[in-house]
Amino acid sequence: MLVPTTAEKFARPAPRPAYSVLGSEREHPITLPPWQQGVRAHLAALEEVASR
Repeated sequence: MLVPTTAEKFARPAPRPAYSVLGSEREHPITLPPWQQGVRAHLAALEEVASR
């Protein structure tokens, strides 16, 4: 069963910053593919395992 809640109700070891984004000052920063591509790859891997 899932029960809706808020982040404020969870105890955290340190407070989260009000504004935090991933950033990089590197000349050639690491980039991630769109999440949709990751979902497709994961589902394809699951299908491959299931077909064995």
